[in-house]
Amino acid sequence: LHRHGDRTPIGLYAKNVDRSFWYDSIGELTISGKLRMFNLGKYLRTRYANFLTGNPREVKIRSSMLVMAGAYPPEGRWVWNEDLIWQPFPIVTLPVENDQLLRPFEQKCRRVTDELNIVHSQYFSNITNEYEPLLNLLSEKTGVNFTNFWDILILYGILKPQFEMNQPLITNWPDKPDLDQLNEVVRRLLSYIFDTHHLQRLTA
Repeated sequence: LHRHGDRTPIGLYAKNVDRSFWYDSIGELTISGKLRMFNLGKYLRTRYANFLTGNPREVKIRSSMLVMAGAYPPEGRWVWNEDLIWQPFPIVTLPVENDQLLRPFEQKCRRVTDELNIVHSQYFSNITNEYEPLLNLLSEKTGVNFTNFWDILILYGILKPQFEMNQPLITNWPDKPDLDQLNEVVRRLLSYIFDTHHLQRLTA
């Protein structure tokens, strides 16, 4: 089980709607992200050498991959590996609204909503009080008002790639948010959400 490779932000915020820096568009793998996933595949081949074969039938959705490989060979800045004239394409196998495994909190489930509301009522005010200076700074810089867990988590998903790729808008902020502290906030929020017994059962 693994997540995606390095990618551009999943969206923008009120005080930064300029997409020009993200020439690969929003929410797309970067060159380093493609290399990271490719190297992960090489590691898996080495790690499970006695289990994996060379049989392509072990992998599904091959036809679409082949069609796209032939139709869209990478050129110019899209070349991410000089030894591999190929580039990855998104393969969507299940609509988000039906993906109960990877998107459990986006499903219309009253019990999940009720449990999340309980967690939110117990912990959100603690987070906003404890990290008030950080959240106030982020709100000032981005125009985002933090009314719930998701506001913080979504903004984190937007800001993290910007920090990692040194986007000028971020690097030119005279008073930058402490990324380590923001990481700490996000870790705590995720622990509150996923460490509850009922939510573990409902979203497993």
